[in-house]
Amino acid sequence: MGFFDKVKDILDDFKREARRKEQDRLPNEEVALKYKNVPAWLDSVSKPFLKDISIHLSETIDSLAGEKLQLEKDIQVLTSAKIEETQDKRMERAVVNNRKALLSRLNIFCNNVRFQKDAKVSKLSDCLHSTKKQMNSLMSDTTKNFYFVSSGIPTHSEDVKKDLFEMSKSVDSAIKYLEPLKVKMKSIDDSNNIIEEIDSLFLKNKEADKDILSGNKKLKELVSFEKTIEKKLKDIEKGSDIKKLNDRNEKHRKITCKINGIKGRIIQTISPVSRALRKYSRVAQLGGKDEERLLELYIEDPVAAVNQDDDMKLFKKVIGDVELHVSRGSITLKDKLKSKTISAISKLRTDRELSDLKKKLQSLDVEEKTLSTKIRSDKIMKKKEELEHRHTKLFSDIDTLKSDISEKEKSIQSIAKDIKSQVKVLESKLSSIGNYNVKVSC
Repeated sequence: MGFFDKVKDILDDFKREARRKEQDRLPNEEVALKYKNVPAWLDSVSKPFLKDISIHLSETIDSLAGEKLQLEKDIQVLTSAKIEETQDKRMERAVVNNRKALLSRLNIFCNNVRFQKDAKVSKLSDCLHSTKKQMNSLMSDTTKNFYFVSSGIPTHSEDVKKDLFEMSKSVDSAIKYLEPLKVKMKSIDDSNNIIEEIDSLFLKNKEADKDILSGNKKLKELVSFEKTIEKKLKDIEKGSDIKKLNDRNEKHRKITCKINGIKGRIIQTISPVSRALRKYSRVAQLGGKDEERLLELYIEDPVAAVNQDDDMKLFKKVIGDVELHVSRGSITLKDKLKSKTISAISKLRTDRELSDLKKKLQSLDVEEKTLSTKIRSDKIMKKKEELEHRHTKLFSDIDTLKSDISEKEKSIQSIAKDIKSQVKVLESKLSSIGNYNVKVSC
């Protein structure tokens, strides 16, 4: 860079700083924008500003690319340059070793540094700061290397050092130029990012709205369908055929009540000896596994045991054995329980209550099954059950759909709050781009 070019840059910097200070003194311009017009307004405000920066940085990148090219050429010259002869062989070895280390670091630096001329301003700014950081590290880490290499190859090592200093000055100049513009640049970047976030929220809002409309349409259809089914069920209840079915259902209910009553009586009848039966099962010696299983069933499920015990043979046998064991004391029970158990066994041995209850239960079971078959095969019953099943499912679907719509409505409220919050941040960022007081309405 020549002397007059440097003077021109200094004058340009002075003019830009003067313009910036003049703008800072101007009163804020009130700007009211519809959100849909914000991107165009931001573009109109930021484009000239970013264009000036881009032009300036592009010139810097061109200059740096040229300086880097010169550095690479001088590195090649340094690579093949002869070392000045000296009487001190140790110094010569030091020069050779340090040149090797220096060339390695210089080549790594050249390979890592990239100047993208057509990149965005923010990328160019990042590139400059990254280059500055790499150069600082390079200069710091190679001080010793340059010292030894300069003693044996003074001219060419100085050329390389000069190239690095020229690049460093170009980078420093560009960073200095960008420094007062960083806030405005960041505000522009932040504004664009916030606009993307708000656009994403509006898209979510639109999708949620679409889901609500679709949900409400489907809900209307389901409610209409539910009313149709309810009407059909009411028509069935009003029809003449339903009386016969209702009579059967009522008869079935009464039979079921009787069955449950008899089951309860069977359990009550066996209950006083259940503890003795449980103790007996541990010492019993029966005819086989079937009898052992049936004994266990008398303990766990007396009703099932009574139903399966043919002519109550096993029970009669077991109850006699139990009475004998209790009387002899081989089955130990507390005095009060022992007395009650013996009394209950005596009654069971002489009373035919269990047998009578079994006959009644089996008779009622047959009647209940016959009636159940008739009820299930009834056309009206089948139709009613089908309609009731469909009605239950519809009710569940409607409830789920209402819940989904409610969640979507809450989501829209949340999105609206987020948009409002983001718009406030956007107003602040847009206002900080220049002398503006920006208000945005959605």
